[in-house]
Amino acid sequence: MACYLRIKGKDSEIELDKKYIEEVKFIFDSPDETQSRATKSDIMIEISGKIESDSCKVSEAIFSWAILNSGDTYRQVNVQAISQDDKVLRYYSFPEAFVVDYFESFKQESGEGEFVLKIKQKGDKLDNISINSDYGFDVENKWL
Repeated sequence: MACYLRIKGKDSEIELDKKYIEEVKFIFDSPDETQSRATKSDIMIEISGKIESDSCKVSEAIFSWAILNSGDTYRQVNVQAISQDDKVLRYYSFPEAFVVDYFESFKQESGEGEFVLKIKQKGDKLDNISINSDYGFDVENKWL
């Protein structure tokens, strides 16, 4: 399986491909104590991957976005999960996403770096999230 990430800001674009993305989690979380359909739910995507010498600029750009407090805080985030036979399993689109958490770690012995990016859609824009899948669709361009 291959995953692709695209983050579009006002004046910038960040892309990561299958070489660096190790895992993608789509998370829907509602309050556990609720007795009916929750009105306050969290919808998140968690992306974890590798930081290597040729991806340092990309992880630096993600880190810079994570620490923004104003301006280009909300961004368009698209994630694709592609099967081994190049079929689209999932296409997630969060049009107004922001960073909840961003972690980087580096291993002393191997010199390898890892990151975890957690994003959420802006709370009053949850209805704008789109999730599509079409296993029969052949991938010609990695971005639909």
